[in-house]
Amino acid sequence: MRKLSGGLCGLVLSLFVFGCGGDDGGGGGVTAADVLATCNSYCDVYAAAACTDAIYTSADDCKSSDCTDLSQVPAGCRDEVKAYYNCRKALTGAPLCEDTGCTSQFAALASCS
Repeated sequence: MRKLSGGLCGLVLSLFVFGCGGDDGGGGGVTAADVLATCNSYCDVYAAAACTDAIYTSADDCKSSDCTDLSQVPAGCRDEVKAYYNCRKALTGAPLCEDTGCTSQFAALASCS
């Protein structure tokens, strides 16, 4: 279900373009580096799971697909993005491999500010 992953990149970029939250000091102290580190950690967990029908071919593939543009996440949306990747890296088995969990965290991204 790569739709969530690819959809996140589009959502993040649209939030950046439309200025959702801006860089007004929001985000609960979560930095762009924190968000990137959480995404990278998720990718490492995903690659280590060695899923049979993997969404990504490697941790690097995951990082380049999901994590590269996260440095542009507006400060007001960093908590939500970090929570999303923390949720994803906590998944195991089929929910991790099929990317079927964390739908509420993904939905929260649409309303971050």
